[in-house]
Amino acid sequence: MPKDGTATKELILDCTQELVYERGFSATTLDLVLEKAKLTKGAFFHHFKSKDDLATSLIERYLIGEAMLLNSLVERAEQVTRDPLQQVLAMIGFLIDDIDTGGPLSKGCLFASYAFELAEFDENVRALSKRGFTKWREVIGDKFEKAMEKYQPKIPVSAMDLTENMLASFEGGIVIFRMEGSPHIISHSMIAFRNYVSLLFDAD
Repeated sequence: MPKDGTATKELILDCTQELVYERGFSATTLDLVLEKAKLTKGAFFHHFKSKDDLATSLIERYLIGEAMLLNSLVERAEQVTRDPLQQVLAMIGFLIDDIDTGGPLSKGCLFASYAFELAEFDENVRALSKRGFTKWREVIGDKFEKAMEKYQPKIPVSAMDLTENMLASFEGGIVIFRMEGSPHIISHSMIAFRNYVSLLFDAD
């Protein structure tokens, strides 16, 4: 029975994603992908028309995974508590646990990796990358909005300010991690943000 090639395609995507995290997209050449995947050019072009096609497929797959992760974070937080502020803090805690236990987030963020090189991609890839950040803004922003309906922050701040700060803490941690090599820098950045939110709302 002929194989459908799914395993080979996923292998190419997995190897490319690892290389993009390590080197960036521009420096991730087709030869490097093939060497890492131990495949021929024929196998690559059977699944992808070009490197741009590969970039699109990679971000599309990543979007699906990120949507599942975000939904899981929300569902877990809502199972723990009905309080919107505690839900936000729980979600941050789950993110920290994922990073510290070597989960997917400890390896980086493809949206951030692409963001450094947006000029290298076509408009479709740029739009897909922006969509990933937008989804996080919408979901986290909604949680902060609900929290601020119930709790008064000690200093003037908007829900979107807090959302952007949270994303910046995570993505900024990734940048420093890339320079210094310790994934715990990401979780430390998130812990500092969680502590800030707790103090801001005088949360127990």
